[in-house]
Amino acid sequence: MQESRITFEEVSSLYLTRKIKRNKIKHNTERYYRNHLIRLNQRFGSKPISNITNENIEQFFDDLAEADSWVSTGAISKRCLRTCLKKERVTQAQLATLSGLSLRTVETALQGNKISRKSASKIADALGKSLENLFSDIQVPQRLSQKSILGHFQTCSTIFRFAYRMGYIESNPMIRAEAPSSVQVEVNYYQPIVEKNILKATEKEDIKWRVYIHLLCITGCRRGEIAALTWQNINLTQGVVKISQNLLYSPQKYLYLETPKNRKVRFLNLPEQTIALLKQYKRQYQKKRASYMQRRKTLAKTNQIEFAQTISGMDFLFLSEKTGLPMYPDSLNKWLKRFQERNGLQHLNPHAFRHTMASILIFKGVDIVSVSKRLGHARPTTTENLYGQLIAEAEAINSYCIAEALLT
Repeated sequence: MQESRITFEEVSSLYLTRKIKRNKIKHNTERYYRNHLIRLNQRFGSKPISNITNENIEQFFDDLAEADSWVSTGAISKRCLRTCLKKERVTQAQLATLSGLSLRTVETALQGNKISRKSASKIADALGKSLENLFSDIQVPQRLSQKSILGHFQTCSTIFRFAYRMGYIESNPMIRAEAPSSVQVEVNYYQPIVEKNILKATEKEDIKWRVYIHLLCITGCRRGEIAALTWQNINLTQGVVKISQNLLYSPQKYLYLETPKNRKVRFLNLPEQTIALLKQYKRQYQKKRASYMQRRKTLAKTNQIEFAQTISGMDFLFLSEKTGLPMYPDSLNKWLKRFQERNGLQHLNPHAFRHTMASILIFKGVDIVSVSKRLGHARPTTTENLYGQLIAEAEAINSYCIAEALLT
């Protein structure tokens, strides 16, 4: 194979292979690239990468903005799902336990009603079957979002930069290609009084969830970073928490741990109230720890057993009552939905707690470098770009305060 004739698909495959082999790409990032490469390879895959021009690239993204994409909205079970249960002698209740789903979700699936694709994947995985064998995908036509189009452009840029660095192309056409317009993301955050009411409402809930929400509010950590916390990460004497890992889930890997998004460990100071709540929670946790460990011994699914082995010796703060393993990150979203309905609250999003903490610090005049470090951003410019509107509002308030003090 002559390098001058190497195709776009061959280059993209080589890029991912090298990254995976050298452990320089996270699983979620790999999935992100592979998803974008489906459409990129449909257009450019068989073409020699050296023959692709900036005009070709711009035309592709113009077409992408106009084309309908088939989007999965859920899954419906096939008749063979019931047959499989009878053959394996698995009851609905047992399937719910094996899949980690509610009995209602399992019943909905068996009645032939729509469930989420993720729930369908868990059922198929629990039975050791492929998703396609047991479920039919429900798809509807939908235009790609501007954010998704921009993601495709960034992936395309990454492949061409790699090709240029490897000498497969003499010049990079992406430099001359006009990028799709970027999307200004509106930051969703709560007013302090709203967040206080949320924290007040958690006092009526199980202490596990009370601590979970409290830590989201105080630390501004990502959902997966809180889910990945262990008691070894928390120094209750010094009042410091170490953020060193992120808990994620994918159908391919089950639960797995990765470094934080920017691959850096960070240490956050905790207020006295948080330390007192954690001490209270730890006393309850220690009483239940033996029962959690016992549940791990009864695990039947291979992926659960393997994950239990990888986390041996790690005491996670938030464990599943069913398996004794760390809770799925999505468990928080499901609980928040029920919590908001019980308390008549607005829609609650885990990431909004992170934005709220950032907004409080910005309006209190904390410098952007410190805010960036607490959030775990790779660089302060990320924080500035994301919270630019809030920074401008805070600056306007500062200007007003100075004028009021000196000029009136």
